[in-house]
Amino acid sequence: MSLVKRQKVKTSTDLINHFDDTETHEYSLDQGIWLCTESIQTTLTATFSPSSYQLASGGIDKQVSLWNIPQPGSDAATPNYATLSHKSAVTGISWATDEQLIAACADSSLNWWDATTQIKLRKLKSCHTCPGGGVINQISAIGTSSQVVSVGDDGCARLWDNRETADEASIEIRTSFPLTTVAAASDTVYISGLDPCITAYDLRKVSSPLWLYAPPTPAMVTSLSHGGTSSLFARSTDGSIQQVNSTPFVPLTLSRKERVLQGVADTQSYLVRCAVNGDKVISGGEDGCVTMWELGTGKIVRRWDTTDGVRNVVVDVGFDPKGEYVYGTLSGGGVGVWKV
Repeated sequence: MSLVKRQKVKTSTDLINHFDDTETHEYSLDQGIWLCTESIQTTLTATFSPSSYQLASGGIDKQVSLWNIPQPGSDAATPNYATLSHKSAVTGISWATDEQLIAACADSSLNWWDATTQIKLRKLKSCHTCPGGGVINQISAIGTSSQVVSVGDDGCARLWDNRETADEASIEIRTSFPLTTVAAASDTVYISGLDPCITAYDLRKVSSPLWLYAPPTPAMVTSLSHGGTSSLFARSTDGSIQQVNSTPFVPLTLSRKERVLQGVADTQSYLVRCAVNGDKVISGGEDGCVTMWELGTGKIVRRWDTTDGVRNVVVDVGFDPKGEYVYGTLSGGGVGVWKV
């Protein structure tokens, strides 16, 4: 059952003042806002809708919260949000359209929701199962289609199509190690995990991979992000972000590694994510900051600090589709949103 509430908001240069949720406040995304519920449990995942008008977040509290993001020129005050309840922690969210989203959970379920009516459209159970548990670690929607790719602790990547009536995956890719991250771009899917090797598959022919790339360090890959160009970005537990040539064919004399972005501390406690948009790359981290690099120079150009005297890990990060805003989810609960 959905539940409509009034949100709490932190607002100022770096999310300093905490307001009571019974009040209404003007705020500016130039300064940054903190979207948070009563829960202080870790927010593991978030993502903007295709129009950038909404942001969905979820985590350990077993809820998906829908937030209305004010647009430029709007005099909107504190936005409302809707809460979509699940039976276990929400580990991944993807929007199919502005009206429909998919939530992945730690109980190995995938849940399709109508974001407008807050009605659950479909639930697939036991999407990833293994003796040690069936946690889905991440999902990635293929554009604005009805298809989504999930990866989990069972070492499988599976393609699900909501148009299919059978509760079975359309495509399955099996590996021998837990998978922590997936990125889908058109007909290609990229996966990695406990074994830091990055593998690319053409979804039209998954019998063998398009290519494999083994990073020079043994650190586990926690995030893959593809900006729709010829590069894939991979964040590892050692804090590095590798830019990898993602074109199908690279001469044997050349390496797929294009560069390594540094400047973030290593992360062992969470699957910290990265994201790319145009010539900008961002990452979360143990330091409680959202860090941004400019690809032209490879240098850090901005940091958004969420700590305010309290240690926070920024777990998930991302851009809105227009590239105007960034967000970071916090281990202490909530989502910070800033204007780029």
